Amino acid sequence: MEDKGIAGDAFSYNICLNVYASIPDVKEMEKLLLKMEKDPMLIKFNSYVVATKGYMKAGNPEKASKVLKRCEHLIKGKNERLANETLLTLYDSMGKKNDVYRIWKKLKNRGKVYISSYLCVMRRLENLDDIDGAEKIFSEWEANRVYFDIRVPNFLIAIYCKNGHLEKAESITERLLESGLMRRNYMALGYCSHYQMEKAFETLKKAILASVTRWKPRIRSWATCVNYLQSNGDAKREKEIKRLLEE
Repeated sequence: MEDKGIAGDAFSYNICLNVYASIPDVKEMEKLLLKMEKDPMLIKFNSYVVATKGYMKAGNPEKASKVLKRCEHLIKGKNERLANETLLTLYDSMGKKNDVYRIWKKLKNRGKVYISSYLCVMRRLENLDDIDGAEKIFSEWEANRVYFDIRVPNFLIAIYCKNGHLEKAESITERLLESGLMRRNYMALGYCSHYQMEKAFETLKKAILASVTRWKPRIRSWATCVNYLQSNGDAKREKEIKRLLEE
């Protein structure tokens, strides 16, 4: 394009930047990034995100972190939430827990916090083995929520089950069951994961009996329960759970 005198725009420059980052050719990526930075119309938030991923692919997390911080001033307007959630994900991939908390604080300070942001930061903290942090985010959501969204407690329950904290998972489940806001589906999965199959069967049974029309339990929980009953020759309870599933 340059040889033919065709001027590039933000779209074409970012395509080229993506190519260099995907190889990765850090030297050419940096040269192009410097050229783009001279024209505010060419450089965008996503340009720095691409460069960050290029540095990460090249095994240079320190440069990745520096270039990512340089782009934070470009975050504004209607895409602010999504951009900050992207930053949370990238800082998590670099193991930068302090930056995850810093961006989370910025997200909260901008006003309304969306469910997607709560879930995003909880995922990032789980990846960073910060279960205590995920618990605190859940407590913030409980204190500030305008309406109930089952995905938030379900995610914390899933974290607990994955890490063997079944008593904590049970505590949240029972508390929300009492308020009529919860089903037992995730607890059934948790018991299956740790092969507490008697508890898994009883929990799944209760979940089905309390279910609403067209609700479906997760295949992993009921299939595991059916296999368990079959392997133990428990035809009576196998027939019972299959009947409940059919109904």
